[in-house]
Amino acid sequence: MFPSTSLIYCGSELIGAVLGTGRLVGENSLQLWISNPTTNNIPQFYSLNSQGEQARLLGKDTKQIVKIDR
Repeated sequence: MFPSTSLIYCGSELIGAVLGTGRLVGENSLQLWISNPTTNNIPQFYSLNSQGEQARLLGKDTKQIVKIDR
């Protein structure tokens, strides 16, 4: 649908949450990207099944996404 788009995401700087989906370079499958207080604000990457549902954990980042204190 959008061949030049590789990542679509949204987030909240107040709680440091991010939810997104995207493709790895050279691959056609999509990944889910989640970071929120439940994941201790550490990004986690999941494969998606044929229905677009979260499937297998592919990996975790090593750094937290920092929330902005106001």
